[in-house]
Amino acid sequence: MHAMIKKFVDQEFVKEDWAQFLEDAINKKENIIVAGHRSSGTRNFFASLMAVAKGTFPSVQVKKVDDVAKDCEYLLIPSSGSDDFEQIIEAAVKSPGKAFISLKEPENPWAIKKIMKNVFKENKDPSKVYHMVECRKENDIPFVSKVSTMTMTDTGKIETVDLE
Repeated sequence: MHAMIKKFVDQEFVKEDWAQFLEDAINKKENIIVAGHRSSGTRNFFASLMAVAKGTFPSVQVKKVDDVAKDCEYLLIPSSGSDDFEQIIEAAVKSPGKAFISLKEPENPWAIKKIMKNVFKENKDPSKVYHMVECRKENDIPFVSKVSTMTMTDTGKIETVDLE
């Protein structure tokens, strides 16, 4: 396991099998969304996942919609207070041959399932895989509470599977 991810296992922030699953997802160029309030450890975990992707694939940090068109294999999308954040995510979902890692914080009201459905209506491509990593904080201890995988069927239905 990559050292940048293993440190979160050692800190008991994420289960070891979930951490390995996410590292494998990066290696398969699948999309990862780290969701939760910043106090739940999302930013540090997101930064480590970005570092793993950046060390493995040509990557671009996306700050505006135009950045999505840059030549790369992984789009790294930190949370931004900009009004076009949903458009950035939608452009990333539409980008063939590219995957993304993004933050989903409460102040960014976009919904990946809505974006997936809208993009599918346009391109009918069900090939991309999305992993939602939900982070929480209980008794002042941040941790990954859930990892879900979302895929689109050929008919446009979203299937969600939660890791055990």
